Amino acid sequence: MFFAISSWIDINGLWVEVPLMVNELPEAWDLPSYLVIIIQIANVGPLTYTLANRLWPNRVKEWPVVYVIISIGATACILMTFFWQETTVVAGELHSTALFVLTTCLSIVDCTSSVVYLPYMAGFKAQYMSAYYIGEGLSGLIPGLVGLMQGLDRAAECVNFTIPVYNETTGQNSTKHEVWPVYEPPNFSVEEFFYFLFAMLLLSALCFTLLHFLPYCRQERIDALTSGIIGQSIDTKPPELVSRDNDGIDPTKKQLSTSEYAFLLLLIAWANGLTNGVIPSTQSYTCLPYGQLVYTLSVRLSTLANPLACFLALFYSTTSTLVISVLSALGTVLAAVQLYLAAMSPTPPLQGEVGGEVLAVLTSVLITAFFSYVKVVISTLVMGCAGRRGLLWVGVVTQAGSLVAAIITFICVTHVGVFASAPAC
Repeated sequence: MFFAISSWIDINGLWVEVPLMVNELPEAWDLPSYLVIIIQIANVGPLTYTLANRLWPNRVKEWPVVYVIISIGATACILMTFFWQETTVVAGELHSTALFVLTTCLSIVDCTSSVVYLPYMAGFKAQYMSAYYIGEGLSGLIPGLVGLMQGLDRAAECVNFTIPVYNETTGQNSTKHEVWPVYEPPNFSVEEFFYFLFAMLLLSALCFTLLHFLPYCRQERIDALTSGIIGQSIDTKPPELVSRDNDGIDPTKKQLSTSEYAFLLLLIAWANGLTNGVIPSTQSYTCLPYGQLVYTLSVRLSTLANPLACFLALFYSTTSTLVISVLSALGTVLAAVQLYLAAMSPTPPLQGEVGGEVLAVLTSVLITAFFSYVKVVISTLVMGCAGRRGLLWVGVVTQAGSLVAAIITFICVTHVGVFASAPAC
């Protein structure tokens, strides 16, 4: 479980800090859409790994790649502490170049984790898959909780500033008055937060080392257990081994038809397109018109919903495609509400009222909860009928759906002008 924390903790941690960053960086409300498109373009990582896995299926091993993923993530987190506010002029506009470059590094390794970690976990007993997803959920929960400790209400205080102005024509000095937002500093800085992420990645590396090399953990692998029962009678086989082969396929579980298999993969792509592409790109426009507190709560409470939904799937899973479809439909309706609020920015319905603030926060949290549950139960179903290769395709469609949604949303946010921001003062 702690090994799985490294899958997305650095990107999730970065996202937890976005409510602080939008007030400091030149992209302002557009910053989330820039980060989302960078994260999704980084799908070159899983694409490269998948092609290598296809070309050399018996030579590409998951466990060395895991160490590469964790090492690059840890290095990037350390560099973030020094350079996240550095800007340069690109195409005549000021941009957060250092942040974007380091986000690219984090994104490549985290996106690649989707097609590396899942096939690696397919080599273990089935019950460890839910534990893996709980650990992956903790990669959002832990930075979310730490983010809440930074403080929530950073409403801007509008302060008058007197600025000296020199007139080159007359050679005289004058002054002008401008109003600028001043924000209360958080309980601890963004830099200190990235030091925390670095420490968590080191812990994850240690846990993975124990998982991969400890004798007890090796005995929990399907292939190791299978080889260990040679020579024993059929009655002494553990139940896991009677029902599962070396690829993780369980013929005693519900077997999916080709159409069901394709439909579930489509739902995975759709769920990730909304939760990894559309909603995070537009969330600033959905929430900031209701206040800084609403945006901060939406981002950080949503990170809590993910592991809770995965934990629920551990005890109350389902194999019904109807239930999965209904939950997906509910999540889609809530996503439509969020997009409507974003499109009405900077004057959405119920602005300045508690009902509007609750609506913005609650829809964000429920979207995450519904689709997190759906992703877990679909992955479990696919593992039972298609094993390691099926989970590889789950990872592929996860990134494909996220990428397509991120590109479309980025164009709408930065070029089409569908969404409008408002000055803090």
